[in-house]
Amino acid sequence: MLGGVIFLEVGNIWNRLGDAKMDGVRLSPGLGIRVNAQLGLFLTDHGFNIYPQGSESSGMFYFSVGQAF
Repeated sequence: MLGGVIFLEVGNIWNRLGDAKMDGVRLSPGLGIRVNAQLGLFLTDHGFNIYPQGSESSGMFYFSVGQAF
């Protein structure tokens, strides 16, 4: 009924394909909790921005209901 996850998101968004470079890729580790209740799957995740740039926050909390596919 209760589970946890550890994740690492890797990527970035560029305006043009030619702008894509490996040195522009960013990493964001995170932790999550999964609750499989009778009403459905409840998910909470917290991702950490380990190298914030400018006014970016140091992390973000997410909550969702239901299975992603």
